[in-house]
Amino acid sequence: MKNRIQQLRKEQGLTLADLAAKTQSTAQQIGRLEKGERRLTIDWMEKIATALGVLPEDLMSPNHGERVVIPEIAAHSLSGNKTKSKNSDVAESDDILSEWSLPRQLLANQVGSTSTMRIIQVVGDSMIPEFNPGDRVMVNTADRKPSPPGVFVLWDGFGLIIKRCEMVPHSNPARVILSSANANYETYEMDAKELDIQGRVVGKWQWT
Repeated sequence: MKNRIQQLRKEQGLTLADLAAKTQSTAQQIGRLEKGERRLTIDWMEKIATALGVLPEDLMSPNHGERVVIPEIAAHSLSGNKTKSKNSDVAESDDILSEWSLPRQLLANQVGSTSTMRIIQVVGDSMIPEFNPGDRVMVNTADRKPSPPGVFVLWDGFGLIIKRCEMVPHSNPARVILSSANANYETYEMDAKELDIQGRVVGKWQWT
């Protein structure tokens, strides 16, 4: 997580060595904490906050604790007789089952903005064991090109499915290989223009 340790340290005219001495640590250790290369535990927060004369929560970045809402939509909510338009588009769906409140920093390293993220429940067994029925996946609806390869959500005319997609090198017209994690499903190819890719899967939640 981003923090303000370096900012506060420099505001007080302290070097890494100075702060290390105050916390009975090393300059290398403090440097790693400042850069987020080591987890900032509660104990570390209390030590550093005491050394700097601030509250532990003052060490965190201004947006720490800020949350965003990501909608979860029904995997089969889009009617199969709808045309390939925004009516069959995950990003435009208003059939919201629930809303997930997540820390903004959790999504900080994802491509795209939080407004392009959607959550969908996995249905079917084609991606077992990588994705099991009931798992929730987060989809970046702004990323719809299978290059580089990855796992994508596709609209097949009847519902949303999950497949691993990879471009066929140098194919003309462009073709895409679609595969499943479950060995009982065959791998096949399609013309890229025939695919209705809804977005790239960037994360998942599963029951343990």
